[in-house]
Order: sequence, then structure tokens, then C-alpha cells
Amino acid sequence: MRPLVIACALGGTMLLLALVLTSSPAAIVSIISGGALPLVAASVYRVVPLLLYAVSWRLLIAPANRPRLSMLLRLRWIGESVNALLPVAQIGGDVARARLLAQQGVPGPIAAASMVADLGVGAASQVAFTATGAVAFSLHGSLGALSRGIVIVCVALGAGAGALVFVARVGVGRILRRLGMLRALHAHADTVDRALADILARRADLSLAFVLHLVGWFAQVFETWLILHLIGVAVSAAGALAIESLALAARSAVFVVPGGVGVQEGALMLLAAPFGIDAPVALSLGLIKRMREVLVGAPAVIAWSIAERHLLDRLWRRLTRRSRGET
Repeated sequence: MRPLVIACALGGTMLLLALVLTSSPAAIVSIISGGALPLVAASVYRVVPLLLYAVSWRLLIAPANRPRLSMLLRLRWIGESVNALLPVAQIGGDVARARLLAQQGVPGPIAAASMVADLGVGAASQVAFTATGAVAFSLHGSLGALSRGIVIVCVALGAGAGALVFVARVGVGRILRRLGMLRALHAHADTVDRALADILARRADLSLAFVLHLVGWFAQVFETWLILHLIGVAVSAAGALAIESLALAARSAVFVVPGGVGVQEGALMLLAAPFGIDAPVALSLGLIKRMREVLVGAPAVIAWSIAERHLLDRLWRRLTRRSRGET
């Protein structure tokens, strides 16, 4: 998996560079250098969806083991930042936050099950979010736009359904045995499955978690609207919804590309054009979002590396042994 992720990261970076070089770099630099306000505003606002996701995650943890919301907000921040900034196929951060949650005193199987359930809730709510965005995009455009919207929704539905069926059939415990970072849970794999079954049995908590996660997706739409507004580009709420939701769907579909680099920016260009937003502006939107990820995420990655310094040291020694041909 690692060579594939690295290759996809390089390919995505090359795609991003190609998009910038062929879309008036001078205009992009002019937009981005016009002021720090869009970046600062987007960075500060990021706490809103993160808080909603943290509350949603907290509902999935067994009531007797629920930690403070502030702790979960911090772990959610770390997990998202690891996914965005490191070559971990957009899932390593979720493994990291489950490990950190277990280190904070929550039983390992419960921490792992809550993370898996949170991923499921996130995927299911994103399907609804993407469907709403596809409708907004289709109503604005032509029949061709409608067709593209339907295709995107079908892909999202198929991917989400396929992932849930896979987890249900294989079993969480068996999946965890394949995750090297969670080897400590191997002996408790069946306990993880029981913890997940407990989460699924708490229908009220599960439903509320779904609603909160969905609200979190919609909260991200305001970030797109805000950035465009601050760089002097008017866009309707429906337009911001269509652009944000479908660009995120594209990023999620190519999860093997770290952070969706290049893919998200290309999707923004295609999706923004029908709303009268030209390529340099759309790419500027994407680059400001990237800079926001770095500004917000770099401290989180540093905090994670400090918390997991022993694990990272072991992984580094293992990699260096492999590079030398040692066993």
C-alpha cells in the first residue's frame, strides 16, 4: 500500500502544479497575496465543523466511558490533520485518534469501535450531503449537469454501501488485525465487535450522531462561501453547496491520494465554472483551503508526533532495517 500512496501523492502534486501553471499563475498569486483575511477567517472558522464532528463522535462512545468534549475535539483535530498533511491514504489519522483515545483511559476496544462507527456515520452522512449538493448543481445547470450529478451520487452511494457491507461481512476485529498500528488490540478483536454492536443498538445516539455529522458537512459550505466572498467573488448559497459537497465527494472517492492533492483542485475548477467562477479564482479557493489545512494542521501533527514519539521511533527503525535489507 505504501508505494501506491507515495505514487498517488506524487501524481496528485504534479497534477496540482500543472493546473496552476496552465491557469494564469500571475492571477492566482495576485488573488492569494491580496490579503491574509481569507486564510485567517477560514482557519478560525474550522473549529465549527470540528466541534460538530467531535460531539457526534462522543455520542458513539459508551456513556460510561465518554471523555470530555475538549479532549475529543483535540483528538479529532489531530486525526483530521494527519489525514490532510501526511501520506496515510486519508485514514491513518483516524487510526491515530483511536490510539490516542485509548491512551487517555478509554478501553481500547471501545475506542476502536467508536472510531469505526464514526467513519461509518461520516460516510453515510456524506452521501446525503453529496446528494443535496448534486441537486443544487443540477438545478443550476443543464441536463448534462444533471447527468453528472446523478453519476456522482451513484458513485458516492456505491462506495459508502460497499464499505459498510465490507465491514459488516468481514468484522471489525478481523480488519483491525490487518492494521499494524493497532496490534495491541488483536487479542481483543471480538470485544471490538461487541462494542460496535453496542453502538449500533443505541439507535437514538446513532441517529443524533448522524444528524450532527450531517450538520458538520453543511457547516463546511460556509467556508467556501466565506473565502470566495473575501476574495471578492459573489456566489449563492446553492452554488457554494454544490461546489463544496461535490469537490469533497471527489476527494473522498480518491482516498488513496493523500489529502486529495490535485484532485480536489481539479474538481473545484470543473464545479465552479458553471457558476461563473473562472479557473484562477477556483484554484485560489483550493490553494487557500490547502494553506488553511497547513496552518491549522501543522501544530496538530507536531502534537501527535510528540504523543506518539515511541511508536514513530519504532516505525522508523523498522523502515531503516527494511531499506538495508535486514529482517
